[in-house]
Amino acid sequence: MKQIKTVFIFTLRDAVKKKPFIISSVVLLLIVTALFAVGAVISRASDSGTEPDPGASQERTYKAYYADDEGVIPDGFEMLTEAIKDTAFEKISAGEIEEKKSVIAENDKVYAVIVTQDEATGLPNLEFIYKSFMNTSGQASVTEVLSSAWSAGILREQGVSEETIALSRLTIPSSVSSAGTMNISGYVAGIAVLVLMFFAIIFYGQTVSSSIATEKTSRVMETLVVSARPRYILLGKCLAMGTLGLAQLMTIVVWALICFNVFMPDMSDSVDFSLNGISPVNIILVVLYFILGFALYAMISSVCGATVSKIEDMNTAMLPVSMISIISFYVGYFSYLASPDGIVARVACYIPLTSPFIMPSILLNSAVSAPTVVVSLLLLAASIVIVTFISIRLYEASVLHYGSRLRLKDMKKLLK
Repeated sequence: MKQIKTVFIFTLRDAVKKKPFIISSVVLLLIVTALFAVGAVISRASDSGTEPDPGASQERTYKAYYADDEGVIPDGFEMLTEAIKDTAFEKISAGEIEEKKSVIAENDKVYAVIVTQDEATGLPNLEFIYKSFMNTSGQASVTEVLSSAWSAGILREQGVSEETIALSRLTIPSSVSSAGTMNISGYVAGIAVLVLMFFAIIFYGQTVSSSIATEKTSRVMETLVVSARPRYILLGKCLAMGTLGLAQLMTIVVWALICFNVFMPDMSDSVDFSLNGISPVNIILVVLYFILGFALYAMISSVCGATVSKIEDMNTAMLPVSMISIISFYVGYFSYLASPDGIVARVACYIPLTSPFIMPSILLNSAVSAPTVVVSLLLLAASIVIVTFISIRLYEASVLHYGSRLRLKDMKKLLK
């Protein structure tokens, strides 16, 4: 234990002082800040360009030409002017539309509405003219108001009272609820944990293997082997790099939450991301799956670092781990989105390579039986023990191996 602690402290201090760690930490924090800043700018621009509430009191930032030569909707122009406060409507004839197109083509806040009557059905028809098909602001509001005005006119002709007409135009309030346990908070949290797990495995697993490979190729390993047994070196370095990686990841997550509240205060206030419906036990289990899942892939990655003699071979050595993690990620992601209770998700819960991806998302959104969790965790823990044992054997046999990269058949010989 003392040798593990010595290697752990040495590796941790050495990694923190290195420029790659400092630069990557600063760059990642800057990227997170920039993403939220850009997102806030886009959100504000989108809000300013989205269609406002027709009944709200706003400045008339839009202009619309309205043509209804046949009087298909008698009160259409008046109702549009009264209902849509952000648009200045101008009544023109259909013959003037052509000359107005030049104005519309130069301004995406100007459009035209032409009302005609279908000869076959007798129903009104609306034709909108915009600068570009990419911007159709006002179409939904104008259509809704004119449809209501036309229906009200027909009802008046039939002798229907104004009270009944008002009731016919009433929009019934609606709300959405879920019979299951999944809500917006659990859904977002599940996706976030799944993505963070994938990021931690790919990025920090590479860091673990690179740390071991770098020391081996620089002959530092020969000095370490003299002062500590190889198995303790492996465990100490994995613990150190894992702790450093998870600390950096948690720092980025906390910084992202701070940026979210700073740059998007309106969204953070309006959307409830609380996890009040999730039990503390489930949160503890999610953290446990995250740590154990990272430990499993970190141990696998450490072997990759010990099998290479040149740092240039790292990408090739890490390819199998990357492919396994990518497949496991997609299995967890798509089974979670498609059906958390489906057969694929149920099987993935018990496979050690996929359970760290799928189980946290399921725990945050649905009830999981205690036997399922216990068996899943036991299988995950057992796989870590087995992989650690194999990793130690391979590491001890290959730590001082120089020359060509160890192949799979060479590793089999070393395990005998």
